Amino acid sequence: MVIFKFFTVGDYEKLEHWINKMCFKGYALKDYSFGRFYFEPCIENEYYYSIELFENLPSSLSSEDFFNYLNDECNIEYVCKFRNFAFFRRKKSKGKFSLFTDISQKVSYFKRILTFRFSLALFFIASSLFSFLNSFNTPIVISSV
Repeated sequence: MVIFKFFTVGDYEKLEHWINKMCFKGYALKDYSFGRFYFEPCIENEYYYSIELFENLPSSLSSEDFFNYLNDECNIEYVCKFRNFAFFRRKKSKGKFSLFTDISQKVSYFKRILTFRFSLALFFIASSLFSFLNSFNTPIVISSV
Protein backbone atom coordinates (compact mmCIF):
# COMPACT_ATOMS: atom_id res chain seq x y z
CA MET A 1 0.00 0.00 0.00
CA VAL A 2 1.29 3.45 -0.90
CA ILE A 3 0.21 6.55 1.02
CA PHE A 4 1.09 10.07 -0.07
CA LYS A 5 1.54 12.30 2.96
CA PHE A 6 3.80 15.25 3.64
CA PHE A 7 5.47 16.29 6.86
CA THR A 8 7.80 19.22 7.34
CA VAL A 9 11.35 18.44 8.38
CA GLY A 10 10.65 19.86 11.82
CA ASP A 11 7.70 17.52 12.32
CA TYR A 12 9.73 14.33 12.58
CA GLU A 13 8.06 13.55 15.96
CA LYS A 14 4.61 13.74 14.32
CA LEU A 15 5.89 11.57 11.49
CA GLU A 16 7.22 8.98 13.94
CA HIS A 17 3.89 8.99 15.81
CA TRP A 18 1.94 8.56 12.56
CA ILE A 19 4.10 5.62 11.42
CA ASN A 20 3.61 3.93 14.80
CA LYS A 21 -0.14 4.56 14.50
CA MET A 22 -0.13 2.90 11.06
CA CYS A 23 1.63 -0.11 12.56
CA PHE A 24 -1.00 -0.23 15.30
CA LYS A 25 -3.54 -0.57 12.46
CA GLY A 26 -1.57 -3.44 10.90
CA TYR A 27 0.67 -1.73 8.35
CA ALA A 28 4.46 -1.90 8.62
CA LEU A 29 6.61 0.75 6.95
CA LYS A 30 8.64 -0.80 4.15
CA ASP A 31 10.13 2.22 2.38
CA TYR A 32 9.88 6.00 2.09
CA SER A 33 10.60 8.42 -0.73
CA PHE A 34 9.69 12.12 -0.49
CA GLY A 35 6.06 12.05 0.51
CA ARG A 36 5.43 8.43 -0.50
CA PHE A 37 5.16 5.89 2.27
CA TYR A 38 5.21 2.23 1.29
CA PHE A 39 3.53 -0.09 3.77
CA GLU A 40 3.04 -3.83 3.91
CA PRO A 41 0.55 -5.76 6.04
CA CYS A 42 1.80 -6.90 9.44
CA ILE A 43 0.43 -8.09 12.74
CA GLU A 44 -1.30 -5.15 14.40
CA ASN A 45 1.04 -3.25 16.71
CA GLU A 46 3.95 -5.57 15.83
CA TYR A 47 6.71 -2.95 15.72
CA TYR A 48 7.80 0.23 17.42
CA TYR A 49 9.34 2.75 14.97
CA SER A 50 11.91 5.44 15.59
CA ILE A 51 13.38 8.09 13.26
CA GLU A 52 16.93 9.31 13.80
CA LEU A 53 18.91 12.16 12.24
CA PHE A 54 22.53 11.30 11.38
CA GLU A 55 25.43 13.64 10.77
CA ASN A 56 26.76 11.36 8.04
CA LEU A 57 24.43 10.12 5.37
CA PRO A 58 23.00 6.70 6.25
CA SER A 59 24.68 5.29 3.14
CA SER A 60 28.15 5.94 4.54
CA LEU A 61 30.20 2.92 5.61
CA SER A 62 30.29 3.93 9.27
CA SER A 63 26.49 4.18 9.28
CA GLU A 64 26.10 0.75 7.68
CA ASP A 65 28.39 -0.76 10.33
CA PHE A 66 26.27 0.92 12.97
CA PHE A 67 23.06 -0.45 11.41
CA ASN A 68 24.49 -3.98 11.41
CA TYR A 69 25.52 -3.60 15.05
CA LEU A 70 22.00 -2.45 15.99
CA ASN A 71 20.46 -5.45 14.28
CA ASP A 72 22.87 -7.99 15.75
CA GLU A 73 23.14 -6.66 19.30
CA CYS A 74 19.84 -4.85 19.94
CA ASN A 75 17.36 -6.49 17.54
CA ILE A 76 16.74 -3.09 15.94
CA GLU A 77 16.06 -3.23 12.20
CA TYR A 78 17.09 -0.54 9.77
CA VAL A 79 14.04 0.01 7.53
CA CYS A 80 14.95 2.80 5.11
CA LYS A 81 16.49 6.25 4.80
CA PHE A 82 15.68 9.65 3.39
CA ARG A 83 18.52 12.14 3.23
CA ASN A 84 20.07 12.17 6.72
CA PHE A 85 17.06 10.57 8.38
CA ALA A 86 16.98 6.83 9.03
CA PHE A 87 13.89 4.83 9.98
CA PHE A 88 14.30 1.98 12.48
CA ARG A 89 11.96 -0.56 14.00
CA ARG A 90 11.97 -3.16 16.69
CA LYS A 91 9.42 -5.81 17.56
CA LYS A 92 7.20 -4.58 20.39
CA SER A 93 7.77 -7.90 22.18
CA LYS A 94 11.44 -6.86 22.60
CA GLY A 95 10.42 -3.56 24.24
CA LYS A 96 10.70 0.12 23.35
CA PHE A 97 14.14 1.25 22.25
CA SER A 98 16.39 4.27 22.14
CA LEU A 99 19.62 4.63 20.26
CA PHE A 100 21.07 6.73 23.07
CA THR A 101 22.65 5.13 26.09
CA ASP A 102 23.23 8.24 28.18
CA ILE A 103 22.16 11.86 28.60
CA SER A 104 25.20 13.37 26.82
CA GLN A 105 24.39 11.42 23.63
CA LYS A 106 20.77 12.56 23.76
CA VAL A 107 21.83 16.20 24.30
CA SER A 108 24.21 15.92 21.33
CA TYR A 109 21.38 14.48 19.21
CA PHE A 110 18.99 17.31 20.09
CA LYS A 111 21.73 19.86 19.33
CA ARG A 112 22.06 18.34 15.84
CA ILE A 113 18.31 18.60 15.35
CA LEU A 114 18.25 22.22 16.53
CA THR A 115 21.19 23.07 14.27
CA PHE A 116 19.42 21.38 11.37
CA ARG A 117 16.18 23.28 12.04
CA PHE A 118 18.07 26.57 12.50
CA SER A 119 19.93 26.14 9.20
CA LEU A 120 16.62 25.43 7.42
CA ALA A 121 15.06 28.52 8.97
CA LEU A 122 18.03 30.65 7.87
CA PHE A 123 17.76 29.27 4.35
CA PHE A 124 14.05 30.12 4.12
CA ILE A 125 14.58 33.59 5.58
CA ALA A 126 17.45 34.30 3.19
CA SER A 127 15.53 33.05 0.15
CA SER A 128 12.45 35.08 1.16
CA LEU A 129 14.56 38.19 1.66
CA PHE A 130 16.26 37.63 -1.70
CA SER A 131 12.85 37.29 -3.43
CA PHE A 132 11.56 40.39 -1.68
CA LEU A 133 14.60 42.50 -2.62
CA ASN A 134 14.60 41.12 -6.14
CA SER A 135 11.00 42.26 -6.62
CA PHE A 136 12.24 45.88 -6.50
CA ASN A 137 14.50 45.27 -9.51
CA THR A 138 11.65 44.63 -11.92
CA PRO A 139 11.36 47.39 -14.50
CA ILE A 140 8.27 49.54 -14.51
CA VAL A 141 6.81 49.90 -17.97
CA ILE A 142 4.73 52.97 -18.72
CA SER A 143 2.94 52.87 -21.99
CA SER A 144 2.38 56.08 -23.84
CA VAL A 145 -0.86 56.72 -25.62
